Amino acid sequence: MNILGLICARGGSKGLKNKNIKLFNKKPLIYWSIIKLKNLKQINKSIISSDDKKIHDIAKLNSIDIIFTRPKNLSNSTASKIDVWKHAYKKACNHYNCEFDALVDIDCSNPLQKLSSIKKLINWSINNYKKNIDFDLSLFVTESRKNPYFNMFEKKNRYYKISKKLENIHSRQKAPKVFDHVAGTYFILKKFLKSDKYLSSAKIIGYKISRKESFDIDDKIDFDICEKLSNNN
Repeated sequence: MNILGLICARGGSKGLKNKNIKLFNKKPLIYWSIIKLKNLKQINKSIISSDDKKIHDIAKLNSIDIIFTRPKNLSNSTASKIDVWKHAYKKACNHYNCEFDALVDIDCSNPLQKLSSIKKLINWSINNYKKNIDFDLSLFVTESRKNPYFNMFEKKNRYYKISKKLENIHSRQKAPKVFDHVAGTYFILKKFLKSDKYLSSAKIIGYKISRKESFDIDDKIDFDICEKLSNNN
């Protein structure tokens, strides 16, 4: 397969200022995603989608192609990552004068995901594609610690109610098993990138990873926890 590698990293961040270039174990956070992307032999071309010059400079130093600057409408906190993927895919196809079969996006906010796990996800996805399994994209999942059928609530008026109700569910063990979507790596097929679909209507398959690799940095507490876990390993 002809696969495009992508790192999405905008300059702004509400939860943690300048998150993507904040030093994590003495290197910018984005560096750890770049190094993993460069060590994936399945990737044919690697690009970055960013609106920030400092991020572009880090990408240049590490031989990641910069073929566009992300537009403002895709660089705010409300922009859909799906739209960012589709924009980058179209730009890359035009720039390299080819059609990529798939896109692999590595998230900057999960420095604890292992390179070996990323390789497994990609190979597993390619094998499913070759077996004609019908899917749009694959991603990491992990078993959820909270369950909407038992201990997750929605507030209705002044009272809190179970989010999803099923009769005779009185323990977490009896509730249907649910999974967290792990912000880590995504394998997205061309047909999805060229469609008008979003996650709500996508055919998603998930590759299970351990909870140790499922931490997503949104704020300083997340950052400190991930850095501590990284140092311990």
